[in-house]
Amino acid sequence: MELTKWPRLLVRGTPVTERQAAEIIIRTDMIWNFISTNHHYWERVIRAEQARLGYPGEFKMARKPGGGTPDGYWEKFQEHEQRKRQWHLNHGILDLQYLSNERICSCWVGGPHGWVSWNGFIGCSTYNVGKWPEVNEVTEEWTDIATAFPFLDLRAQLVPDEGEAEQAAVTWSVKDGRVTCSEEPSRPLTTPLDVDPMPVIFDRQMEIGCTRRQLHDALEIIR
Repeated sequence: MELTKWPRLLVRGTPVTERQAAEIIIRTDMIWNFISTNHHYWERVIRAEQARLGYPGEFKMARKPGGGTPDGYWEKFQEHEQRKRQWHLNHGILDLQYLSNERICSCWVGGPHGWVSWNGFIGCSTYNVGKWPEVNEVTEEWTDIATAFPFLDLRAQLVPDEGEAEQAAVTWSVKDGRVTCSEEPSRPLTTPLDVDPMPVIFDRQMEIGCTRRQLHDALEIIR
C-alpha cells in the first residue's frame, strides 16, 4: 500500500510529564531548521533565546558593492552549517524531516501542532507529514525518537491520500526505547479532528505555541 505524497500522521500514546514533554519539544521542534511564523516579535524572541545558548543561528554575509555573491560565500556558509550540526549534536537536537514538532510557533492554518503537547498529551490527527516519505525513513526517525526518549509509549500510523484513505498503510509501536513496524493495512487509530481539533478562527497571534517562560525553561533542559 503506497504512502502517497502527503500522508496523514495519526498518533495515540500514554501521556508524559510536562518536563518530559518540554524536553521532547525542544529537541524535536522545527525551530532548529526553520522558524515558521509571521509574528515578527515572537520570531525575535525565539532567536534571542537561541542566541542566549550560543546557537549559531542564521548565516549572514554582506553582499559585494553593487550586488553579487561575495567571495568565499559558499565556503563560509558550509562552515556555518557544520557549526550548527555540531551544536545540534552537542545539545541532543534530533535531525527529523517528517516527525518534528511545531509547538513553539507555526504559520500553518491550524497553528502550532505536533504529536506531543506542552501538557504531556501524546497524540495527533489533523496534519500531514512531508512529501513522499519512505517507510524506512520514518522508521529511522521513530527509532531515533525512541532511543532519545525511552519513556515514550505510543502507536503511530500514516494514512495515504492526505488521510482520506480508509486504511492506514503502516503502523509503528514505540515502547521501552524500541520500535516495531507493520506494513499490513489496518484501521486508523483515530479519525481526523478527533484527537486535536483545529481552531475555528485563525489570526497571527495563534501562531504562538507557548509562553516565553515555557520556551526559556525548555531550553534550560538542553543547556
